[in-house]
Amino acid sequence: MRSIADIIKLADGARARLATDAGIVAAGNCGRLLLQSALFVIVARMLGATDYGAFISVTALVSILGTFSGLSCELVLVKNASREPALMASYLGNGLLLLTLTTPLLLVLSIAVISVVSGAHLSWPLIALIALGDLFFLRVNLLCAACYQALEQVHRSVVLNIGFSLSRLAGAVIVAATVIGAGIDFAPIDPIKALFWSAVINGVVAVPIMAVMMLLAVGLIVMFTAGAVATFDSHSLIALAVVLAAAAVSGVAFSWKRYSRPPR
Repeated sequence: MRSIADIIKLADGARARLATDAGIVAAGNCGRLLLQSALFVIVARMLGATDYGAFISVTALVSILGTFSGLSCELVLVKNASREPALMASYLGNGLLLLTLTTPLLLVLSIAVISVVSGAHLSWPLIALIALGDLFFLRVNLLCAACYQALEQVHRSVVLNIGFSLSRLAGAVIVAATVIGAGIDFAPIDPIKALFWSAVINGVVAVPIMAVMMLLAVGLIVMFTAGAVATFDSHSLIALAVVLAAAAVSGVAFSWKRYSRPPR
């Protein structure tokens, strides 16, 4: 039998952990909200008022149908696997199977409903891509995050969810940069100066891009394994910092040496 002091100590520890997990979840939700806001700002600037309204209407309808994708398999996983961690693999496999079976039906239903109900003038392949991202890949991410929640590793589930939002934002930034780069080709800019400054900027910007790509790769590993998080130890972080610093210095130095020569 446990004494009253032991019971009080366990209760205090549980409350402290609950408060910590709640703070982590709140911070993660704030981070996801900021990333989604940045994503919507970029998409709005690219599409304009009319096309952005069509995009939002499609996204809203897909989000409603997305609640039926997988039949809430992530909630079932958290409920049962938190009691019996040995059943984690079984419920994860069942969840992936349900997502695979329900996604095609909901995908066809999304295209049909959006074509009839929404006045958005978007091609059905684009609608299918938007629906596939929310109906399948987003739900797979939530299912993998539920695995960490069932194991009481809330901080890792938050990292996974933020990584998914960050990957979407990175995709939007890449598309926007491509469009802007294509537009610069038609601008009245000296090509030699543009080449020089693009090389210099490339040497500086390559560092954070490499870091983001490595973080996204880690997020993908976590999402598909759902067993452990790929973490860096101190030696790996030092090696990564050295490589990134060397890449930045060499990129800027090469660009400056190559393109700063006076014309002959």
